[in-house]
Amino acid sequence: MELILLEETDSTNAHLRRLADSGMAKHGAMVCSLSQTAGRGQRGNSWLSPRGMGLYVSAYYVLESVPAEKQGLWAKAWAIAVQRYVKSRIGEISSAVEIKWPNDVLIDGRKVGGMLIENSVRGMWLSDCIVGIGVNLNQSDFSDFETPAVSIGMITGRNYDVAKEAVELAAYLDWSLAAIHSDARHTIDSAYHACLFGLNKSLNFVHADERVNAIMKGVDDNGLAILESSNGRILVSHPDYRLSLVPDSNT
Repeated sequence: MELILLEETDSTNAHLRRLADSGMAKHGAMVCSLSQTAGRGQRGNSWLSPRGMGLYVSAYYVLESVPAEKQGLWAKAWAIAVQRYVKSRIGEISSAVEIKWPNDVLIDGRKVGGMLIENSVRGMWLSDCIVGIGVNLNQSDFSDFETPAVSIGMITGRNYDVAKEAVELAAYLDWSLAAIHSDARHTIDSAYHACLFGLNKSLNFVHADERVNAIMKGVDDNGLAILESSNGRILVSHPDYRLSLVPDSNT
């Protein structure tokens, strides 16, 4: 792994894409920045990136022979890596480290991290992939956040060195990369559902600005959530359906 440590950048995904497009990023390269001025999450949302407070990294992989049709399955593999990394940092302090569909990681129902995966497709195959990851490390105040959030430091009472944590995370990404290359569908799917937030439970989703209550039955290989309600079973995509962590106002 080649670790590129930056003081500041616009976003680690954008920085790494520029390096890749110019031929300056090799397979396995990881960009880690102490701060981001334009950190990105899903659907164009910003990712708050105060200096030294979080782990803001992007990893670059040349995939070539990996089929593009399985992008949803590969996204599960990357999510498992982040979940396992977070679990390793907090040990047995908290048992509930879960993946929230489609791309967040939670500790006891509070967001600790998220991902932005950007695949490049050539015909039927993925040519390369940039896996962007943000993890709350040292933050102590999330009072301005709309949804519940937490940092690893708030759980453990420790302060973390960003560069060292990037190296630790890379080891878990290596497992996911090996699983993707070996087409280990059952291994990936089983590991993902073993830590899927709300599996077989009734959850609140937002669809067309309305609250929808449904039971989460799983996530298929295309990344679609399998929901079950009084109207039957349906497959839904994100952001058409968004899983809400905000409790109902009357509860």
